[in-house]
Parts: sequence; structure tokens; C-alpha cells
Amino acid sequence: MCENAQLYLSIANLLVLTISAFFIYRQIKAATKANQLESIITLHRKLTEINELCDPLCETAVQFALTQDQFPATPPSKHKIYSLPDYVSEKMEMSQKQKAAFGKVDPKTFETARKAIAKLNELGQLLEDGLINYNSFLGIYHSHVIRACSALEPYRRKFEKEMRLGGNYGHRLLRMRHKAILYNLAYPKHRCKDIYIYSENDTVIVYRSSKVTKISCFGYKIRLFLYKRW
Repeated sequence: MCENAQLYLSIANLLVLTISAFFIYRQIKAATKANQLESIITLHRKLTEINELCDPLCETAVQFALTQDQFPATPPSKHKIYSLPDYVSEKMEMSQKQKAAFGKVDPKTFETARKAIAKLNELGQLLEDGLINYNSFLGIYHSHVIRACSALEPYRRKFEKEMRLGGNYGHRLLRMRHKAILYNLAYPKHRCKDIYIYSENDTVIVYRSSKVTKISCFGYKIRLFLYKRW
């Protein structure tokens, strides 16, 4: 009789623990969904702010936006010293035509570019810290990032050279662009199309599509997975 009572008590305790664990799981799941929703709302709000700054800048940057050959093959990491060989730096230099067009930019546009870089940099910090889901971001904005970074890179380089206190400036933009390209290469739907910057009178291809095999596509997905965790 005593053994039966202990058995019933053990079953009752197990049942209570199971029910408690189930409700805890439901609460965690609800909290996770709430956090994901808040993250998506934050992402859309920030993207709206960035678009308002970047769209006009892209239109004015057609004559001097950098193409894929003028970016480093590997972006600067978060913590390592970043330097490039001279021959690579020379290849990345703006052409005389680009420099001449960039030299005509007015001060107001420079200030708008500085604000856009700051906004993208803040977003990059949230993405790298995992506070906003990188997959959600790239699914919505990967081509915009490539376009925006091509338009903003001349400004970023100029601001970095002019920094009086030294240090790096806007390197998160380069990492975001690199991840956006990996995302573009990893999915057949995206990689077969060129990415443009255009104005009313002109158009420039800032990223050309690439032919990718299934094996290399799988490799890009692995690299994308690893780069998200820098």
C-alpha cells in the first residue's frame, strides 16, 4: 500500500513538472516571437530612414559610384589590423573621370552622405551583435546594400582620410556589402541579375552577375553562414 502511494506521488510530481515545463516553453516561445516582431519593426524603421538618405545619393553618384573591381575581395574584420598591398590599393583607386565627378559634389550632399554612413554603421552594429536577424535583413535589403555601398564608398574613403583622431571609419559597411554579395551568389534567384545605380540620364552597373555551379553555390552558403558570425 505504501509502495503504491509513493508510485502515485512520483507520477503526480512528474505530471506537475511536465505541465510546468510545457507552460514555461510556451512563455519562452511567446517572448521569442515578441522579440522577433520587435526586431522586424526596428529593422523596417531603420531601413526606411536609410532609404530616405541613400536613394537621392545613389542618383547623384552615377558618375563616380565604385564598381565591384574597386572593392577589396576580403573586407576588414572586426578586430584584426587591416591593410592592403600597394598593387591592390592602386587597382581600387577611382578613375580620373570618377574623381572629377566626385569633386563637383556640394557640401550639403557630403553631410547627407555622412548621415547615411552613420545610419548604416549603426544598423551594422545591431546585425553583428545579433540584435537584428541577418537573414531577414539580407532577404529584404541585400541588393540595396550593394547599391548603397557603391555610392557611399567614395565618401567613406574621404571621411576616413580626413579623420583628425585617426582610427577606422565605416568598415562595417564593407562587411555588410561582402555578406550581401555572398547572399546574392548563394541563391539562383538573385545571382543571375546585374545590380545598377541609375539616374534620369545615366546608368552604371555596380555589380555584375556571376555564373555559379551548385557546388560553389553551396560553398557560398557556408561562407555566408560563417561570415554572419564574425
